[in-house]
Amino acid sequence: TMKVQPVLLVCLLLSFLLWSGSARLVELNERNFESVTAKGKFLVEFYANWCPHCQKLAPVVEEAALLFDEVAPSVTMAIVDCADEEELCRSIDVANFPSFYYLIDGTLRKYYGGRNVDDFVAFAEKAARPAIVPISSKSLPSFLEDNLVNFIVVADDKRSVSRVDSIARQFVVDEHIGFASTSDISILDSPLLPGVKGRSLPALLMQNDNTNREVVVYGDSFDDKAALFSWIEQHTQPVVLPVSLSNWEKLITSDKLVVLAALKKSTDASFITQLTSLASDRIDFTFGYVDVEDSDTWIQFVNRRFGIYDTPDYVVINMKENWYYSSCPGGIEVLPACLNELSSDSPNHTRRGAGANLLGRFINIAYKIYWTLIDNPVMILGMLFVGVTPMIVIRYIDIEPTEDTAAVKED
Repeated sequence: TMKVQPVLLVCLLLSFLLWSGSARLVELNERNFESVTAKGKFLVEFYANWCPHCQKLAPVVEEAALLFDEVAPSVTMAIVDCADEEELCRSIDVANFPSFYYLIDGTLRKYYGGRNVDDFVAFAEKAARPAIVPISSKSLPSFLEDNLVNFIVVADDKRSVSRVDSIARQFVVDEHIGFASTSDISILDSPLLPGVKGRSLPALLMQNDNTNREVVVYGDSFDDKAALFSWIEQHTQPVVLPVSLSNWEKLITSDKLVVLAALKKSTDASFITQLTSLASDRIDFTFGYVDVEDSDTWIQFVNRRFGIYDTPDYVVINMKENWYYSSCPGGIEVLPACLNELSSDSPNHTRRGAGANLLGRFINIAYKIYWTLIDNPVMILGMLFVGVTPMIVIRYIDIEPTEDTAAVKED
C-alpha cells in the first residue's frame, strides 16, 4: 500500500494541473457575463458551434488560454457560444463569427488583432503591462517610431496621468497606438513635437503619421472624463491604415469614401510616403493600403467582398453601400486628380460592385455562394450525396430484376 501512494499523489497532482489549466478558458453566458467580467481583463471569443471557421480556431483559442496563465495571468481567455446565447450576443451587436472583444473592468472594446497563438499571447502580454509608459526627451524618438498614433501626457501631477491612464487601458486593442507620460517639460521644446513649445501643464499631445508631424493638443479639462475619452477616440485612426484581416472592419465605420491602395513587389519604395502625404491633405477621404503579398487579406477582403479579381494600384470604395470605383489610368501619380473628379461625382467613373446596381447584387450573391462552397468542401460532398444518392437508388430499382422478369428472360 505504501508503494502505491506516491503514484496516486503524482496522478492527483497531474490531474489538478490539467484541470486548473483548462479552467483558464472561461465559458460565459447571459447569467454570469456581467458578474464575471465586472472586474479584470478578458479576451472573449464570440463564436457559434456550427461555424466552420470557429471550429478550426477552437484549438488555437484553447492553447492560447493555457499560455495566458504563464505569460499574463492577469488576462483571461473566455468564450461565448452565440448559438446558445443569442440574446447576449445580440445585445453586444456581434455580427460575424468568430468575433473577439476585450473587456477591462466591464468595458467592452472590439479586438482587431491577429488570430494565431502568438498574436493572442502578444496581446495578453501587452494588456498585462501598464497602459502608459514613462518617457524622457532622450527616449522620445524611439517611442514615436514604434507607433503610428502617439499620445503623450506632459504633467507634473499624478492625477492628470491617472485620468488618461484609465482611458488608455481601453485602447490596448489598437495595435497602432501608443501612450506615454513625462514630467520633463523640456520635451515640449523638442523639434519632433513642433508647435507645442511653451504649453502650460498638464498637456495631452497627439501626433500621428501625417507627413508634417503636426501635433494636436487636447483643449478641455482633464476632469471631464467624457470629453477626454471622446477626444482620444476621435484621434486613434492613423492617416493611412495598414489593412489586415483583423482590422479591416475599422474601414466599414467610415462615412467617407475609402481609398484602398495595393502594395506590390513592384511598388516604388516611396509609395507609402506619397500616399501618406496625399492622405494628410485629403481629409475628406479615408486611406488604407493592403500588402498584396499578404494574399489572405487581399483575397478575403478585396476579392471576395467586392469581386475585384485583378490587383489595381488602388480602388476607391464606399464601404457602407458596398460599391467601388476602379482606378484611374496612370497609377498613384494621377490619384490626386482622380480624387478631385470623384469628389464631384464625375460621370467619367462607373460604380461597380454589389451596391452599384441590380446586376452587381446578383453577381455578389453568386460570388458568396461560390466562396461558401470553396471554404466548405464537406458541404459540396454533402450536396452531391443528397443529390446523387436518390438517383442511384431510383436507377437501381429500375434495373434490378424481379423474380417475374427473371423468369420471363429465361423463357
